[in-house]
Amino acid sequence: MRACCLGLTTGLLALATMAAASFAQEEPPQFVAPPDTLPLEDDCTMEVYRSDLLQVRDSKMDVWILRLVPATTVSVTGQADVDYLRPGLSIQFDNELNKKGQLEQTISEIELLPDRTTLGLFALDDADSRPVRNPEPGAYRIRGKLAAVKQGQLTVSIGGRRYVGELADDVKINFSSDDPNVAEAGDAVKIKAWYYNNAKPISAMNIPGRAFAESISITLEKPLQPTGRRRK
Repeated sequence: MRACCLGLTTGLLALATMAAASFAQEEPPQFVAPPDTLPLEDDCTMEVYRSDLLQVRDSKMDVWILRLVPATTVSVTGQADVDYLRPGLSIQFDNELNKKGQLEQTISEIELLPDRTTLGLFALDDADSRPVRNPEPGAYRIRGKLAAVKQGQLTVSIGGRRYVGELADDVKINFSSDDPNVAEAGDAVKIKAWYYNNAKPISAMNIPGRAFAESISITLEKPLQPTGRRRK
């Protein structure tokens, strides 16, 4: 009996350990600077990105090759052409519902959202709360799936309901991502990285510096087109 209880206890401890490990894996890793490294923060210019390596030129015109690790945080922001809009995209914009439950205002600004975003109509002053169940006439932050864009009109779907609005001629489409593959040479890059003293760039010998990236913020210089590439 005692052996049975001991085996059960051991099994429960193993399951608890596995559950804790699984939970820990879901949490994003925290960046820890390698020992004896020096900080590097600067406004740079993007040169090239390949796999987990990003090459930039800093404000002193020195070249750095930054290694991206799992704990590196990456943000890419910019704009997209109106032709980039296509059915299935998750989008967000502010507008006003009339008494018939239709959009009242011209849509002048749109934000592209991750696919897993919660959809619905949200209060403007508390857009991070739950969607409004029975929206009355008024202003809302609208998050839905793009159903169609045709002849200057946009149709967005939320559940079984569709809303149609007029697009402004100069509609602004904001883009954000954590994928550096959409960036290209010439984009602005703000970096925070760490490097060893013997890994600094040597410009006279055309040797780039090397560092570990803690955070990278890229701003696209040109808008995205339907192909995902930038306007030349």
